[in-house]
Amino acid sequence: MTRLTAQQKRFVEEYLMDADAQAAARRAGYSAVACAAAAGRNMRHAGVQQAIREAQEKRAERVKVTQDMVVRELAAIGFSTMADVCRWSGDSLELLDSGSLGSERAAAIAEITETTTSRGGTVRVKLHSKLKALEMLARHVGLYDERPDEAVPAQDNGRPVLSAELREKLDAMYGAARTAGAEAGGGVRIPQRAGPESYLCVMGGDCDEDDGDPEDGSDF
Repeated sequence: MTRLTAQQKRFVEEYLMDADAQAAARRAGYSAVACAAAAGRNMRHAGVQQAIREAQEKRAERVKVTQDMVVRELAAIGFSTMADVCRWSGDSLELLDSGSLGSERAAAIAEITETTTSRGGTVRVKLHSKLKALEMLARHVGLYDERPDEAVPAQDNGRPVLSAELREKLDAMYGAARTAGAEAGGGVRIPQRAGPESYLCVMGGDCDEDDGDPEDGSDF
């Protein structure tokens, strides 16, 4: 393997932390104005590439993680639906027992929060971001052309644009309210007929409430 400089070795170590080349270059001591160029240069360097690859292989062996395991987990999240974790009809809602979900369906759940107030209570169910999981899955299986001009079309706020055909299909499957929630980045409330109010953050949105998630409104 090509001998690396001390700074290149540090870059490799930092890159393994979060796979962010530019951030790794900054933490490795490259100047702020040169971070982007240094990141690109290092990622094209054969010795750096080999060092990263070998380190990733060793780490995967240590923790017994395979590419197949990662892809299966992403698929479980990407193809999950609220119907996997609950049942609803009209204005009634029933959460499925956790023991009946199985590991794949349970993997899609980001959080379940119950809140009780003097006026009653709410149960909030949020799934992990389907969009992020599908994007990562698509990259794993080579569905993306990485050229910038092939990027997925987006609105000014960065959320995906739904084609008329896709919107029609989603409306037919889940109802116009849920499609509107997806485009707005919010959730859809589904109250119970009696007892404490329960609602679902359909599509992984925030139901117009700030839950502290830095990705508020965009994770659906």
